Amino acid sequence: MNPVNYNYGIEKQLKYIMSDTYNYVFNMENGFFARWGKTRDDDPQFSPIGPELLDIEVSTQCHGGCVWCYKSNTPSGRIMKFNTFKKILDKLPRSVTQIAFGIGDLDSNPELWDMFRYCRKKKLFPI
Repeated sequence: MNPVNYNYGIEKQLKYIMSDTYNYVFNMENGFFARWGKTRDDDPQFSPIGPELLDIEVSTQCHGGCVWCYKSNTPSGRIMKFNTFKKILDKLPRSVTQIAFGIGDLDSNPELWDMFRYCRKKKLFPI
């Protein structure tokens, strides 16, 4: 069910994909996202072009020990290296609108800000 032809673009703060069967508009400034299929009442279950959202775990180190945490991160968890992150980002399709960064402790990955800056440099998320 992959649309043969689609238009991709970025205009000002809007990123969009348009085709006969799958469409979206994403506002990169405020996060508003609208998706539809053949009509505005049609809501496709998934994007046939590629993922819309990337959820990436850049650290599993956490000192919280919260009993309710579903992730079971520990103080001796692992961190993703910046070069690994770059390899992943370099392979992302243009359809991705957002990255959800999974982290344990906020300061657990010393290269987190480098990752943020690389996202901007790649102009995947230019705002």
